[in-house]
Amino acid sequence: MALEDYGKRLRLEAQQSTLLGTVFEMDKWLDNPDNRADQLRWRRLLRERDEVVEQLRFNRRLLEAHKEANQQR
Repeated sequence: MALEDYGKRLRLEAQQSTLLGTVFEMDKWLDNPDNRADQLRWRRLLRERDEVVEQLRFNRRLLEAHKEANQQR
């Protein structure tokens, strides 16, 4: 069971890294003044970015819960 938890934690950490990279790229695009002309696309990407940030927060809570559970064992 501990090995299974370890695998889940590794997958979450890998996903965190990927999501952080995604947010970084989205921020670069959103910060580019040339992209402001397409307001519809800009707003859509901003909403998508907010969803990715929310997923990052959720994953962080899961990782913290895994750490707490492992410390109590």
